[in-house]
Amino acid sequence: MGKIGQIIKSNDILYEVLGLMEIVRADKEGTDIWKKRWDADTLLRQDNMYYFCKKVIDAEFEDIN
Repeated sequence: MGKIGQIIKSNDILYEVLGLMEIVRADKEGTDIWKKRWDADTLLRQDNMYYFCKKVIDAEFEDIN
């Protein structure tokens, strides 16, 4: 399975991976442009890759009768 769609944890926060791109390619146009294209709110970095992610909302709920 590829990384896109995967849920990853960084600093106790969960993120959904929307896309990956090599840092060199992403920096040519700028990361803000790519964040908009991927509809990402967070950019994570590992080795030579950027991970364009969306923070997973930690919702609490209770059943109502």
